[in-house]
Amino acid sequence: MISICIPTYNGSKYLEACLQSVYAQTFTDFEIIICDDCSSDNTIEIVKAFQEKDSRIKLSVNEKNLGLVGNWNRCLEIAQGEWIKFVFQDDLISVNCLKQMLSVATGKTQLVLSEREFIFEEDVTDEIKKTYNEVGRLYDLADIDKVRHFSKRETCDLINKYIPANFLGEPTSVLFRKSVVNEVGVFNSEVNQHCDLEYWIRIISVHGFVYISDKLVSFRVHNSSTTQKNNSQKYFSSFYADRIIVVYLLLFDPIYKEFRKNSSLFGLFGLRYSLFYFIYHAEVFAKKNGEAVQKEMQLLKEKYPKVKELQNQYFFYAPLNITIRPFRKLIAFTKNKKKG
Repeated sequence: MISICIPTYNGSKYLEACLQSVYAQTFTDFEIIICDDCSSDNTIEIVKAFQEKDSRIKLSVNEKNLGLVGNWNRCLEIAQGEWIKFVFQDDLISVNCLKQMLSVATGKTQLVLSEREFIFEEDVTDEIKKTYNEVGRLYDLADIDKVRHFSKRETCDLINKYIPANFLGEPTSVLFRKSVVNEVGVFNSEVNQHCDLEYWIRIISVHGFVYISDKLVSFRVHNSSTTQKNNSQKYFSSFYADRIIVVYLLLFDPIYKEFRKNSSLFGLFGLRYSLFYFIYHAEVFAKKNGEAVQKEMQLLKEKYPKVKELQNQYFFYAPLNITIRPFRKLIAFTKNKKKG
């Protein structure tokens, strides 16, 4: 059974279309977990109307607002299925989404990822559209035709090369086993914008993953979405702090020891340089944007002590990165030539 998890918060505008796309699935052995985070619109009424027609819907309303990550983790607590499939309240899934994702999973598969398409609402600017349309697709980045099983070593190479860019996709693109939660834990509430990306790489750096190049899900982009609100209202935390935290965890946290074990020295150095780069520019941004942002930067240093240490290593990392860059390019060229 699949647990389809739909975390909701004031999602009435698109929720009905989302649920209709779930009901249209050709694979029908699923439960629908809806965790509502104290909505003030008619989200609950919409869910209850669907609930009257289908007993597979389980509605849980939080006693207090848990926030985005807290509500995702509440979904994980309630889910009873062997597999978990997040479908966000404003997204859609194609009729064969569940069937096709399950069909490529083997007994060892812990996570399946499908490609996605974007639905742009009228309030979305051309600049934002351009940003999304320029997102790297795995079928381009890794030369994939249809379906590919990535080993954990191949996965670690991808992470080293593309992090902190979200080369995987949004939560609606992913299907993963419930049992892996016991191994890697739940979503990290310290990460604001990239909490999904950090969770996926926590899983796939240990187990690898299966990728489907078909666009089985649709991610809706509109100005009232959480992503857009985070980008506009919490720029420092969503842009700088998130990148610093994700790369920091990859380099130093015990949960990522397998990732470091399966990464090349060049890959890990590239990550350290990226971390230094983000810290340096975060500090510059904080100094230009007032006391509140400077306080955020200070709290980040206190929480992650090596941030302060790396901040003072410009004269080590900058020249060294310039020195080894040609060798990294040569290695990448050699690998691509062998694949060709």
